[in-house]
Amino acid sequence: MLKDRPGSWNLADWLCVGESPPKELVHTFYYGLCACIVSRAAGVLGMAEEEKRYADLSARVQAAFDRKFLDLDARRFGDGRCGADVFGLALGGLPADQQSAVANAYADRILTENGGHLDTGFLATSMLFDVLSDAGRDDVAFTIMNQRTYPSYGYWIAQGATTLWESWNGPAGVSRNHPALGSGVKWLYKGLAGLQIDPAKPGYEHVIIRPRMVGGVTQCSYHIKTQRGRFGVEWEKSESRVTIKVVIPVNSSATVYVPARSAVDVTESGTPVERTDGVEFLRMDDGCSVYDVGSGSYCFVAGA
Repeated sequence: MLKDRPGSWNLADWLCVGESPPKELVHTFYYGLCACIVSRAAGVLGMAEEEKRYADLSARVQAAFDRKFLDLDARRFGDGRCGADVFGLALGGLPADQQSAVANAYADRILTENGGHLDTGFLATSMLFDVLSDAGRDDVAFTIMNQRTYPSYGYWIAQGATTLWESWNGPAGVSRNHPALGSGVKWLYKGLAGLQIDPAKPGYEHVIIRPRMVGGVTQCSYHIKTQRGRFGVEWEKSESRVTIKVVIPVNSSATVYVPARSAVDVTESGTPVERTDGVEFLRMDDGCSVYDVGSGSYCFVAGA
C-alpha cells in the first residue's frame, strides 16, 4: 500500500461531497493505473520486457487493492462512498461477474442512497460516467446529469453558473472557471451521442459509435472536427423506429451499433444493409446490429 510520505502533498481525492476515500485506497489505485499505462506505452514502443514487467506490477497492485478494500458480500470497495467504488471498478481487476455485481450495486446505491446525485470529487468524477457506461448503467448517468439540486451540474446552473465551478457548492473564494469536475460533459458525446475513440486505433483512425438512448431523449446530434476531418452522429428515436446518421471522413472507419431486433430490420439510405457497399455486418450484440463502415455518410434505420 502507498501511504503518506513526509513532505508530500497527500490529497487523496479532493472536494468530494463528504469525506474523501482513504488516501491509501486512492494512492494505490493510481500506482496500479500508472503501472498499466507504462506497460501499454512499452508495448506500443516494442519494449517487450518492460511491457511484461509493468503489466505484472499492475496485476499485483490490482490483486492487493482488491484484497484490502473489496467487500464482496456488500458489493463495494471500502464504504463505497465518495468515489471509493469508482476507483475500485475503474481499476478493473475483478472477474466479469463480480465487476458487474459491484457496478450494479453501486449504480443502485446512487439512486437509493444519494437520491440520484453524485458524491465524487476531482478524481473519481473523471471516471464515474465511464464506470457507469461500461456497466450498462447509462440510465444512472442520465439521472445524475439531470439533477437540479445540490450536488449537481444543474445546481450550478440554478445558481447562475455559466462556467464550471471548482466545487459542487461553489462557496465564495473558489474558482468559478475550473475544469476538474467537468468530466460529466464527456458522457454527453461518448454516451448519449455515442462517439468514442477506439483505443486500439487512436487518433480517430477508427471510432466506435454506440448511442445510449436513455431517459426519454428522442433525438441527439454531435459533430467534431479532427485532424482527419469532421465526424458526425445524429440520431432520432420514435415509438416505431430508430434513425442513426453518421459521417466518417476519408482515411477513417467506424464500428456502428444500431438498436435493432435483428439485422434484417435495418436499412441504410433506404436499401437493405446487405446490399449496401461499404457496410459490413459484424454481429448482433446486446440488442444492437453491429456494422463496420468506411468513410462516407450513412443513414441507418431500424424498427424500434
